[in-house]
This record gives sequence, structure tokens and C-alpha cells, in this order.
Amino acid sequence: MDTLVEHAEAIATLVSVIVALVIAVIGFAKNQKRLRREFTQTIMLQRLSNPDLAKATQLVGKLVAAKKHYPIEPENDEEDRIFVMLLSYYEFVAIGYHQDDLDRRTVKRQAQKAMKAAFEVAKEYILARRAALGRDRLYIELENLAKKF
Repeated sequence: MDTLVEHAEAIATLVSVIVALVIAVIGFAKNQKRLRREFTQTIMLQRLSNPDLAKATQLVGKLVAAKKHYPIEPENDEEDRIFVMLLSYYEFVAIGYHQDDLDRRTVKRQAQKAMKAAFEVAKEYILARRAALGRDRLYIELENLAKKF
């Protein structure tokens, strides 16, 4: 007991340092989680704030409402450009989701239905592009995520 009293100050200092380190680690982890969520929200906002992505999102909505698929050989080059841009955007998001670079909960809440709908209306188009380009993994991350959702 005398040894404990003798070293009480050193023990108190050690406990204080340990508590401070634990608090710092918890604070760092919470801050990292907040930063990832904010980064993810910024990425998700691109679909709405970028005029081309917004138009492509509307196009997908119209196709879903009409129960149609995106044509394998589109006639409108500008429409095709923005549609491919949307698919590439979703592929980027899907890669970030799978690699855990983006906050998965935020992606699911903000883009789950839109990504699934885009893949469904583009499925035949994607398969045709894969064959034409000889790229069997084209938009594969989007496909995997849409199936997972």
C-alpha cells in the first residue's frame, strides 16, 4: 500500500495520459467519419447541380415512367453523351462505395433508387457497349451495386 501512495502522482499522470489519448482517438475517428459523410454529400450533390447530370437523371426518370429502356443505338448524340456521363458518374460512386471511400449510408439514402433505376433502363445498352468495345467490365461496379441494392 505504501508503494501505491508513493507512486500515486505517477499513476495519476499515467491514467490522465491514457484518458487523453483515448479521447483524442475517439475525436479523430468521429471527425474522419464526419468528413467522409460531407465528402460523400458533395459527390452526391453533383448529380443535381451539374446541368448534364441533372438532364440525364430526368431522362432516366422519363424512361422509368414510360417503362422503356435506353436504346442500344441512340439517335441523339447529345442525349447519349449525357447518358454516358451519368453512367460514368454512377460507376465512380459505386467504386467509392465498394472501396469504402464514400459513406455507404449516405450513398444508399441519396442514390440507391436512382442508381438502380439507371442501371435497369441501361442494362441492354451497357451489354451492347461492352460487346462493341470489348470491355466486359464496363460499368461492372454500377451493375454489382445495383444488384446489391
